[in-house]
Amino acid sequence: MVLIKKTLKNNGSIITEDPIFIKSQNPIAKFLIKMDRGNNVRKKEDYLNIIKKYFKKTKNKIYHQIFIPYTWFVMVCKK
Repeated sequence: MVLIKKTLKNNGSIITEDPIFIKSQNPIAKFLIKMDRGNNVRKKEDYLNIIKKYFKKTKNKIYHQIFIPYTWFVMVCKK
């Protein structure tokens, strides 16, 4: 993260997309995320705690993929 922040231009941004575990998640999505080498899958608060050390401005949203159920956490981070 430090390297990304150093190389990012002042008006630049970084977009991340990660699988996420949430309450009342589709059981198929939860299973697929666990099976997809999900050793580093986190909850929303955990992702935000990691990123807030490096970026002041963040926007985030959870997306629920319908076909082939999956749950994504997307963050847009700026300096």
